[in-house]
Amino acid sequence: SRYPRRVFLPWVYLFFASNALIFWVVFSLAVDQGKDYVWLGRVFFVWISVFNLFVVSVFWSFMADIYTREQGRRLFGVIAAGGSVGALLGGETLAELRAALMEAELAEEAGISPRVSPFAEVRAAGALLQRADFALPVADVDTIPVTYPDAFALMRDLRGMGESNALVARRRTPTRRATLARAAAIYAEKFGQADGRVPATFQVITLTAWAPHPCQPKALAPGSARTRLADALGAEEFPTGDKARPK
Repeated sequence: SRYPRRVFLPWVYLFFASNALIFWVVFSLAVDQGKDYVWLGRVFFVWISVFNLFVVSVFWSFMADIYTREQGRRLFGVIAAGGSVGALLGGETLAELRAALMEAELAEEAGISPRVSPFAEVRAAGALLQRADFALPVADVDTIPVTYPDAFALMRDLRGMGESNALVARRRTPTRRATLARAAAIYAEKFGQADGRVPATFQVITLTAWAPHPCQPKALAPGSARTRLADALGAEEFPTGDKARPK
């Protein structure tokens, strides 16, 4: 192509990000003024359609440049077959920090403020795939421990990732220094390690599923088995309700 990918892609995403920011400002002004701009919604619909088309095209051209022909045959087949994979943070994420902040707020301010968005549980994530009519859903959990010099280093890292408190119901006043100091002390006291560092737990839920297709394996109807499980295991079968007899 005429322009290198490392130059072209950042400018493309910067362009669309600036467009999204402009739409946000215009929509905010329309809401504040209490007016209903139908034309604005139509323009946004056209823009988001063009954005989706362009992003998909850029994505596939980017993937074609990264992977070799052999890698593409192995990986693109999964996408073409309707394979989906995603990851999100689970309920045990930052359990130590949440516990320390809650105890510190109760001690310093006689109340607690919501600080963390609700996390998904493994069962809820798997049920979400089923409700979306995906086939062969699988939910897996990875617990990743990370250590920091202190609680303040963890908070700086979270802020740098853009993961600060974004809840609507959050407290609007700045957190007191005494509350943060108490939270750091509680964190180090309850969860500190022998080397002086503090751990932070990140629970990652990985979801995989497939688009439904007739060729996929399906559970057989009850009573349709042609082979007895006892024969396959080489075991003796007892009627339901009978107790197993020791040999």
